[in-house]
Amino acid sequence: MSEGTLQTLVQRCAARLEPVEAQIKAALTQAEVLHQDETGLYVAGQRQWMHVSATEQLTHYAVHAKRGSEALDAIGILTDFHGVSVHDGWRS
Repeated sequence: MSEGTLQTLVQRCAARLEPVEAQIKAALTQAEVLHQDETGLYVAGQRQWMHVSATEQLTHYAVHAKRGSEALDAIGILTDFHGVSVHDGWRS
C-alpha cells in the first residue's frame, strides 16, 4: 500500500468520524464531572500537546500546538461546560 493510499484512507475515516466526535464533545460538555489533562508529544518534529477530556464512558483526545486556554477554546469542550472539572491544577 502506498503512502498516498494510506493518507486517503485516514482522511476518509476522519471525515466519516466527524459526526461521532461532535456527539462525544457535546456529551462531555453536559457531564457533571469532567477529567482533563494534557501531555506533550512531537508531531513532525514539533512540540505539541495531546489534550484529553474524559468521563467514565467517554474520552476525547485532541492535539494542539498550545497548552493553555487558546487550545482549550479551539477544542471547544470547555466553552459550554458548567460541571466540576478535575485536573492537576495547572491554571489554563
